[in-house]
This record gives sequence, C-alpha cells and structure tokens, in this order.
Amino acid sequence: MKRFVTQGADLTDWQPSTVYPLPEDVAHHVLHVMRMGPGDTLELMDRAQNLVSARLTAEGCLICLDHTTCPPHATRFQIHHGVALIKWPHFEWMLEKVAEIGISELTPLCCERSVIRVRDWETKAERLQKIITQAARQSLNPTPPILHAPMDVRTFVSSCDARSVYFAHPGTYPRLGEIAPSLEGDVRFVIGPEGGFSPQELAYLLSHATPVSLGTNVLRTETAAVACAMTRMLF
Repeated sequence: MKRFVTQGADLTDWQPSTVYPLPEDVAHHVLHVMRMGPGDTLELMDRAQNLVSARLTAEGCLICLDHTTCPPHATRFQIHHGVALIKWPHFEWMLEKVAEIGISELTPLCCERSVIRVRDWETKAERLQKIITQAARQSLNPTPPILHAPMDVRTFVSSCDARSVYFAHPGTYPRLGEIAPSLEGDVRFVIGPEGGFSPQELAYLLSHATPVSLGTNVLRTETAAVACAMTRMLF
C-alpha cells in the first residue's frame, strides 16, 4: 500500500468508517502524480507518527479504514549540521539530500571566506523550507529538519556542548568512520566553505571542537555535508 506523509494535517482523531478531506499538502501527489482514484487505498502518516489506512472516494475524500501509531524510530544520535553558505544551487541540493537522509536541524554558517552574503533571509528561507518539506515527504520522513537563521561559526559552536561538536578538516585527524560508532545524543557537524576556514576560525574550532577527517580527497562543501549526514544511516 502506498504511504504518504502529511505535515499539514493532524490525524490524531481520525476514526474508522469516517470520511475526511484529503490533506491539501498531499492531494496533488496522490491524485495527479500517482494518479490514484476512487476505491484505491493508501496509508497516511502525520508528524506525530499517527498512521491511518484509508480509501479514496469519488469526491476526492478519504474513508478511514484503520488508525494506529508508528513506533518511534530508534536512533542513537541526532545530527545538527552547521554548513557554510555556498552558491545557492549547491546549497539547495545539499539541503534536499540531508533532509532525505534525516538530520534533525541545519544552520547556515556565515564564514569569513563564504562567497554568499544573506541580505533577504526571510525570502530565501521560504524557498529553502519548501525544499526541506518536499524532500522529507518524498523520503517518508514525518519530521523535516528545523532550518535556523544564519549565524557565524563561533556563535554556532558556543551554543552547545563542545564534546559533541565535530568539524571536517583535512589533516591527520581521526576519520569519520572511526568516531561514528561512538556518537550519541545531539551531535553537531561544522562544514566550512570551499576556501576553507580562516586562520581565526580554525584556531577557535581547534580550541572548542573536535577535528575529523573525511578521507584523503578534498570534498566540496555540499559533499562533505552529505558524507557527515550519512553517519545517521550507517551507524
């Protein structure tokens, strides 16, 4: 049975044999992308992990067949990414992929060597939030990552426990695969711009966070962000 995730509807009170409107945020996907019609059955899950099975009616509504609750997905740690601002097409691609993988939060970082300067964040955030929502829905993730407003590296790092902050940097540091099995709780990854951290930023990070190597190849910012997010799936 095809499953859809709604971020706009609350399924808590849905009861079997009762007719409900098809949630607006999944209607297009159900009716026009998947081309489902009267009599077809589907599953619908909301942000609170309520799961219902339902049948489409000729009027485009849903008859609830069953209501249950999905058990929470067990995970040893949650990931909060701090990623340097890069050119928007690359940043948007990265955001889509880490949302699909399932990180919990993302903060854009205004680094000294960032090539992007944000002057209209509210306008830009609206588009980025739409990318996150669509990516989460596509991957059946009921809780899309929280997108924070941009901040500088020091502010991002100083707001959390230094023991859980890692920054990707070339060098003879422990590799990501070596530290990943020991990660737990709320973990933050800091990924710099393609020009690297400035000497001042690097000195601060070395004093307040743990450096980690992503291998011998030098990765683009967006690739490094995806690589760090993958620890949630592999460990």
